[in-house]
Amino acid sequence: MYIYWIKGNKRRGPGTVADFIGMLEIGEASPDTLCWHAGCSSWVPARELPALSAYFQEKREEEQIDSNPNAPAETPDILQQATAVGTVDPASPQQAPSCTSLYLPQPAERFMARLVDCSLYAVTVTGLCYLLRIPYSPYFQPGSLLFWLPMPLLEALSIHLRLSTPGKAFFGIVLFTPSHRVSFARALVRSFLAMLMGMGCMQPLLAVITLPLTLYSLNKRRLTSWDIRTGVIPAQVRRERGSFLRIWLFIIVMLVNLQLFSLFMQPWLPDMISELHSYWPEAAEMLGQQLPPS
Repeated sequence: MYIYWIKGNKRRGPGTVADFIGMLEIGEASPDTLCWHAGCSSWVPARELPALSAYFQEKREEEQIDSNPNAPAETPDILQQATAVGTVDPASPQQAPSCTSLYLPQPAERFMARLVDCSLYAVTVTGLCYLLRIPYSPYFQPGSLLFWLPMPLLEALSIHLRLSTPGKAFFGIVLFTPSHRVSFARALVRSFLAMLMGMGCMQPLLAVITLPLTLYSLNKRRLTSWDIRTGVIPAQVRRERGSFLRIWLFIIVMLVNLQLFSLFMQPWLPDMISELHSYWPEAAEMLGQQLPPS
């Protein structure tokens, strides 16, 4: 869980729960410091933040013990029930009613959500070209940057209107900010950064560099560079792990999209093979053998 806070009338962060607890311990922040994390409807004092409820409960217990040394030291129920930050019962009085416990999605879920978005976009664009009988162009085909350039625009519009995308919604991922809205300009910056730094502009030579770096960042801190740069945090409500139904649905969606993509690409294949023949004749001949005679 990542926390933002107000200091000197300016927004600071994001920082981890451990980072902010360290600030509390050395006096750089106080229980009255206004904070926010995904799931909060407004800025709240640090002492009311769900992610810090276990820390402040422990502090209260320590104060009670210090004020009455003869009292038995008991572990508060809230700490016995919480196995991770944010798993406190929402009905508990220690948790602020204006906040809901949310969790950063797993790296694999974000990767699969991105695959769903990319496949849906590719099917939509090739489907429109198929229906409108648009001829093949080497500058507008799935391997070109121009083909993918409109995707960040559509993604930014979806984020601006719905705080999610089809792929993210499939995995229950919603984007959060302290203001609970994302302007189109902010969403556009985020989408273009994701396209450049995450997918390498859909160019294989760049993607083999950017994709491993993105997965490393997600595994290390559950956030990407574009999440932090734009202050837009992806989160989801905790659900049961190991949902085989959701995985099967993901596989089915990808297979259906692949079949539709192959169908819509049929009118372009002869021209694509002819172009490929000029610099890779062997591959062009192999692909040509897979096509039915015209």
